[in-house]
Amino acid sequence: MSRNLAIVMMMVAALFAAGCALPQESIDALKQGRDAMLQSFPDWSAMDQSTRETTRKAMSDGCGQARDALRQASEALGCPV
Repeated sequence: MSRNLAIVMMMVAALFAAGCALPQESIDALKQGRDAMLQSFPDWSAMDQSTRETTRKAMSDGCGQARDALRQASEALGCPV
């Protein structure tokens, strides 16, 4: 699991644990996004080293963007994590 994905997962868990007043649509979207990220992990054993590195970078970049978006959204809701 990439470092950024781990941070995103912890941020989502913290939002739920803090009891932030999130609209149900937002909660559902966060859960769906989390599930999609976990299911999107490819089968590493079937990849060559170059493909693994490219995939790892793409996943890290995407998770970093999700981390930043979650941080901004939680601050806007007055529930920073």
